Amino acid sequence: MKRKGSAILTIMVISMLFISISAIVITSIISTMNSNNAEKGYEDLVYAAEGGLETAYSQIKAGNVSSYPSQLNSIYLIDLKTKTVDSVVVNMEKDATDTNKINLESIAYGYSGAKKVVKSSIKITNTNTSPSAKEIFSNSLVAENDIDVESLGDYDMGSTDVAVGGGFNNPGTGGTDPNIKNQKFEAVIFKSNVQKVSQIEADCIEREGFNKLISKATELNINGGTNVINGIGKFRYSKPNGVSYDIILVNTDKLVLKNNNVWPMDEFNKIVICNGDVEIITNSGLQNKLTNSNIFAKNISISKPGSMHIVKAPAQDTAVSDQLNDSELQEIDEILSKYIQNWNSSTGGGPSGGGSGTPGNIEFEDGSFEYD
Repeated sequence: MKRKGSAILTIMVISMLFISISAIVITSIISTMNSNNAEKGYEDLVYAAEGGLETAYSQIKAGNVSSYPSQLNSIYLIDLKTKTVDSVVVNMEKDATDTNKINLESIAYGYSGAKKVVKSSIKITNTNTSPSAKEIFSNSLVAENDIDVESLGDYDMGSTDVAVGGGFNNPGTGGTDPNIKNQKFEAVIFKSNVQKVSQIEADCIEREGFNKLISKATELNINGGTNVINGIGKFRYSKPNGVSYDIILVNTDKLVLKNNNVWPMDEFNKIVICNGDVEIITNSGLQNKLTNSNIFAKNISISKPGSMHIVKAPAQDTAVSDQLNDSELQEIDEILSKYIQNWNSSTGGGPSGGGSGTPGNIEFEDGSFEYD
């Protein structure tokens, strides 16, 4: 009996020891599984947040996202078909100091309530695009570098587009910004038959507006060969429906369009192409207006104290009867390429001839990834 009791006791001790070891092993397995699941859930959130950044990059690369205005629309990704990630939100914001940079914040939300934030920045490095009528005239203002609006009066550009290679600078108040395309077009290079003058100043008197400038210009030979132009050239393009556009070429380092009179500047269907800078100086208290017009230069400034309203570009909507359509733009291209070396040429980067998308190199900025 004593041996039998001892054997039972031994079996019980071994059983308890086995149960204890099994409990430890099972606890360890469960802990490892929970840890693995947590790690997998964490990784899923990280991957999802990174995927949100890639989605934003693709949208910007495709030209579906402009670097303006300062607060951009967010991207929402839902129904991701995963067991751990519920949704991803990507917030995009223009950098406060660099107009060619977009800051991204991608937030992945898990079903458990957990979230993961990954931040990065995308840098847009512009490359010059050779100008063409379709691309230039679809904007009211085009500057290879910067556009500065210094008007202290109210201004309104809300119904038009501008293209700028550098920055759109507006230190004033009370105005409505245009739709700004971060697109760099190289300034025109005139052929030798368009001679250069040091500086041209057009005083816009009475209701003449740009007519003072036009009166100084040499008529371009648009049929057959070319002629010599002394600084300023012009031609009038007439549409079949009777609508006409005055197109003015100016070869100078700086063109100043000044209004010192009591009458406001009120221009329509005017196109000014200058290889230097253009400054518009308006009189105090006057509401100046440019309609269906375009100014293309290296830099453009609208100086105080008057206001400026810019309404539509010559080819902003090619289906409208008073605007330039595709076939008309091609005819203008043929004329301008006779006097401008790089007009509608294949040089430069990015799309040309009306191509879509965002020009230049678009890459994630080195060292900009942050994980929270």
